Amino acid sequence: MTEQQAADQVWDALMKLSEIAARSRHQQRELYPLIRQIVDAVVARGVRAPGTGLFVPCPVCNAMVGQRCITIPGHILHDSIHPERVELCKETIGR
Repeated sequence: MTEQQAADQVWDALMKLSEIAARSRHQQRELYPLIRQIVDAVVARGVRAPGTGLFVPCPVCNAMVGQRCITIPGHILHDSIHPERVELCKETIGR
């Protein structure tokens, strides 16, 4: 397995964890800090995150790492993520 394949598997697993947390109607809130810990560790190793925005906190609605955004008046959502969050991800940890 290449380094890129390993990185892709990590991000895929983190996406699945965030989906599980969301499907639990946030009864599994303790998953979000764990997702953040894993993201921080992976990024510290130099692995760039996908540019989806999901792996940074939202500057608009304060959604946690791994958590989907919520509707805020005056701010549009694209695929449950604020565009400002996607931009923040690309500027900081995204690829």
